[in-house]
Amino acid sequence: MTSKISGTYLFGIIMFFLLTCHHLSSAGVVINVNLRGLTYDTIWFGRTYGRQVEVDFYGLKKEDGTFTLETNKEIKPGFYAIAFKTSAESRYGYFNIAITDEHRNFSIAANVNNVHRTVSFDHSPASNQLYAYRNQVVSLMDEYSKIFDTYRLFLSEDLFKFITAKEQAIHELQVQFLREYPESLIADFIKRTPFDYFPENANWETERKIRNQYYRTSYLRNFHVEDSIFWSLPLGIDWLDHYTFRVWESGDEEAIRATDQLVEMLKPNEKAYRYYLRYMLNSFSQMNKYDLGRIYVYLVRKYVDKGKAPWMSEEDYYRYSNLASHIDRLMTGSLAPDIRFYDRANRPFNVMDVNADLTMLIFWNPDCPNCKKEIPIIASIYNEFSGLGLKILAVCGKKAESVSMCWEYIDTLQFPAEWLFLADPQTRSNYQVMYHITTFPSIYVLDREKRIVFRRKGSMQEYELRHLFEKLSRR
Repeated sequence: MTSKISGTYLFGIIMFFLLTCHHLSSAGVVINVNLRGLTYDTIWFGRTYGRQVEVDFYGLKKEDGTFTLETNKEIKPGFYAIAFKTSAESRYGYFNIAITDEHRNFSIAANVNNVHRTVSFDHSPASNQLYAYRNQVVSLMDEYSKIFDTYRLFLSEDLFKFITAKEQAIHELQVQFLREYPESLIADFIKRTPFDYFPENANWETERKIRNQYYRTSYLRNFHVEDSIFWSLPLGIDWLDHYTFRVWESGDEEAIRATDQLVEMLKPNEKAYRYYLRYMLNSFSQMNKYDLGRIYVYLVRKYVDKGKAPWMSEEDYYRYSNLASHIDRLMTGSLAPDIRFYDRANRPFNVMDVNADLTMLIFWNPDCPNCKKEIPIIASIYNEFSGLGLKILAVCGKKAESVSMCWEYIDTLQFPAEWLFLADPQTRSNYQVMYHITTFPSIYVLDREKRIVFRRKGSMQEYELRHLFEKLSRR
C-alpha cells in the first residue's frame, strides 16, 4: 500500500513537471536572428500597430554578431515585429514575423539593407507564408500605384484595364493562399483584407461604374475596427490606403463621402481612430493633384476644428487648421490672389491686370534642376498652342541681389518674346504665403476672371504638360 502511494505521488510530480515545461515552452519564444550588415548592438521584439512599432523586450549582439530574442512570458499566436536601429539619428527599421503554437523556436537571417526581400526563416513556416504573400502583394500594388496617377490624368480604357488587372492578380493570389493554407495565420489576415475581382464588361465605362459602386458599398464589408489581427501587419494599412488614396479619381464629393465613412467606422476604436486620422491628414496635406486637397480640408473642418480630435496638441491644431485655410482658398474655382511682381526693369505687374483668356503662373528658381528641365519643355509646347490665348508669367523665387541669377539664366535660352519674366526682390508681395509655394516649380492656371482652373506643386513630365495644354485648348 505504501509503495503504491509513493509511486502515484512520484508519477504526479513528473507529470506536473512535464506539463509545466510544456506550458513554458509553448508560451514563450526563442528566436535566433542574424541581421547581416547591422552595426548596432541591440534589436527589439514587439508588434506593429499599422506601421508603428511597439516594443516589448530586447536582445543584445553576441560575440558571433547574431542576436537571441528570448522570453518565458506568454506570447500568443499572431504577427509580431523585430525592430532595429538604422542610423545614428535614431531611425529604426522593422520586419514582421509570425508565431504559432507549433513554432516558437526558430532562426531568421536577412540583409539589413533589404530585409523584406532577403529574409529567410528556419522552422517558421507561418513566417515564410507571410513573406511569400507579402512580397507579391507589395510588388503588385507598387505597379498599380505607379500608373494610377497617370490613369487619373487620362481616364483611358488601356490604363483602366491595367489597374484592374493588378487588382485581379491580388484577388487570385488571395484565392491561392486560402486554398493552400486554409487554417494559417496568413489566411486569417487575407479574409480580413479581400480584393474582389469583376469579370470584364464589353463596355469599360460600365465596368468602371461597377467597380466604383463596389468600392463605395462593399470594400469595407469585412473591416472590423477592433480586429487586432488586421492592425498587426502594415499590409492592413496598405489595404486601407488602397481605398483611401488609390481608388478615387479626384477629390470630389464621392471621394469625400467614402473617406468620411471610413473615419466614422474608426471612431469606436480610439487608438485606430487617432492613428489613421492623423495619418490621413498628413498624407492628404501633401497631395496637390486632382483636387485631393479637398479631402484634407473636409477632414480638418469636420474633425479637427470641431474638437473631434481632442488628443491633438495646440500646435498641431493650428498647423492643420492653417494649412486647410491655405489649401481651401487656392482650390480650383477660387479667385487667385492679386499679387504685384516686378520685371527686369523694375516695372510692376499685377496678376489681375493681365488681359488674357488664360494666365499661367510658373514659380521657379534658376538653381532648381526640375525648373531648368521643365520650363524649356513648357516653352516648346506653348509654341505649338499659340492660338490658346495663354499669357505666361514666370516668377523667379530669388530675392535681393540673387535676383540677377534669374536674368542670367533667361539670357542663356530662347524663350517666347511675349512671356513675362518677373520677380519680387524685396518680397513685398508675400507670394509664397499667398500662393502657398512650398516647392519649385509650382504652376497655377487662371481663367479670364482669374479663377484657378489648374494648380500643381512639383515637377511635371512632358506628357503631363502636353495633356494640360490639350485640356486647356478644349475649354
